[in-house]
Amino acid sequence: MAAIAMTAARGATTMVVAPQNQPVVQAMVRNDLGTLAEVERAGREQAHMPPAFRCVRLRGPHEALEEWLEGYGGEVLGPMSGPQFSEALLVAPL
Repeated sequence: MAAIAMTAARGATTMVVAPQNQPVVQAMVRNDLGTLAEVERAGREQAHMPPAFRCVRLRGPHEALEEWLEGYGGEVLGPMSGPQFSEALLVAPL
């Protein structure tokens, strides 16, 4: 949203249709990119997402993936099985 607002022609109006108490809306209204970045980073850290955590997607035959995951001691999202392959997302803090 902020990128769209910043690239609009001079004199253009940007209308935000969102709850005003949302941190992203407040940061945009105040043009406070530092606070926005900090709020986003904190949310991603809490959700175990990059850039606070590294994520690796593994994909392979069902049996091979399940066997490998049995020996892995970290956080795993999945596996998800497809018709020929399974996938899992490994998550690790930096």
